[in-house]
Amino acid sequence: SADEEAIYLKSFDQLRAQKYDSAISGFRAMVAKYPQGNYADNAWYWMGESYHVKGDDDNALKAYQTLLQQFPASPKVPDALLKTGVIYQGQGKNAQARDAYNKVLKLYPTANAAAQARSRLAQLK
Repeated sequence: SADEEAIYLKSFDQLRAQKYDSAISGFRAMVAKYPQGNYADNAWYWMGESYHVKGDDDNALKAYQTLLQQFPASPKVPDALLKTGVIYQGQGKNAQARDAYNKVLKLYPTANAAAQARSRLAQLK
């Protein structure tokens, strides 16, 4: 709907302006109103990015996990998997990071995220 798109675009503008709390609030409101909307997968991804930039990796992981579980066919899945690995690696959870990176490489070998997953995997060895 036009309303969903308007909320998404406004929230994305907040993200670009580095107003992460406002972006998160907007994306949260949008997925509450349109849980299966056309922009819901992107909203969950960018919500995760916003939390990650703020250093709130627990909520970032929850946002990425929601995307992965509810929208398994989304084009954002490889990037969400990669970011999950990045967070785990930052937390010193190397086994979980390795799993996430390997999943990107196995399921999405041609995605842009695959090259990053490959180089991050090499850092873990």
